[in-house]
Amino acid sequence: MPTVTQSGLNPAKICHVAIELKTLLQNLSFIQNQSSDTEIVAMVKANAYGHGITKISQVLQEKGVKHFGVATIEEGLTLRQASITGTILLMGGSGFTQNIDAVLSAELTPLISSLEELQILKATAQKTKWQKPIQVHLDLDTGMSRSGILIDDNPESTLKAIVDCLKKNTNIINLCGLSTHFANAEINNCAYSDLQLKRFLKALHYLDNAGFHQTILHVSKSSAILTNLGHSDVVLSKTQRQHSIWVRPGIALYGVNPLSGANQLPGLAPILSWRAPVTVRKAILKGTHVGYNNTWTAKRDTEIAILRVGYGDGFSRQLSNRGHVLIQGQKAPIVGRVSMDLTAIDVTQITKKLGNESCSIGTMATLIGTDGGESISAQDLSELCHTIPYEILTNISARVARLYF
Repeated sequence: MPTVTQSGLNPAKICHVAIELKTLLQNLSFIQNQSSDTEIVAMVKANAYGHGITKISQVLQEKGVKHFGVATIEEGLTLRQASITGTILLMGGSGFTQNIDAVLSAELTPLISSLEELQILKATAQKTKWQKPIQVHLDLDTGMSRSGILIDDNPESTLKAIVDCLKKNTNIINLCGLSTHFANAEINNCAYSDLQLKRFLKALHYLDNAGFHQTILHVSKSSAILTNLGHSDVVLSKTQRQHSIWVRPGIALYGVNPLSGANQLPGLAPILSWRAPVTVRKAILKGTHVGYNNTWTAKRDTEIAILRVGYGDGFSRQLSNRGHVLIQGQKAPIVGRVSMDLTAIDVTQITKKLGNESCSIGTMATLIGTDGGESISAQDLSELCHTIPYEILTNISARVARLYF
């Protein structure tokens, strides 16, 4: 693990997340085994779900991953600047038409959500005299009602004009992929997922008949890979043998179970732990208020430790007076409001058991991860905050140091 940053700080002694790259690759291997005869699109949007887009992508590329998914042009450019050479998919809704020159120069591959986007792309390529066909995928909205070309039981009604445009401009635009996104992939045997897949296959059949026989297909995110819905890729590969199949793992790559239920799934393990230092220690008397708005009052004389972490780092204010951290393998409750930069914890029982030095200035508290026989997961925090692990991880801010080992 690196121990010194360019600024001369020791990152292991400040608020930081530690990311296990070996475990990342184990998760990758597990997903590959779940998705035989497919290629991986590593979803690294939102700073690789809080894990650091540059390093994560570089490590995955070194292990043979050739395709990456991002949400914004800026993320795509970051990958190119980090020497990522493979396909970079700009997922639907990226707003790429506002900066097409950057998309073309970086050879990003946009997902097309409308005829209008296709026409703007064509016009810009003609205006700039772009020299080679632009690679695009169609984003088919089969039921999310978000980005994508709306597909119902009659795909011709929305696809005909797009097909006509593509056929007339093969020297400018090359359709190389088809995509959709499931709304309920984490639910086994879901009728709505079956409906979405049925619509996708009808659109695929229409496009096949229109002459687009060799497009890449990708429909499965993490939860779809891990449920029966993931087997849709097997069905597609058997019934449409000219199509290559990709899958788009995101949260599973980082070791978080996308399915409801248990925190962990055999074969996947979280790759991130989060720690912050004690920066202040004080003894307060019974009746003393702690934090903004006096939301917590000491019911006894109390030993308080202040951690250098707050909602400015992504440590949710929803954890005020309800969450806990770990110190020396012991639980320390959060007391008072989590503020922008600081969080107070009650360490009375820990110091009684282990002595004052156990919680001295510089002692590291675990926010996510394992300490002794205790652990806190992103799932645990998400339940306390009434959200999902995705939000807990992606909210970890840029000022939190990332350490890789």
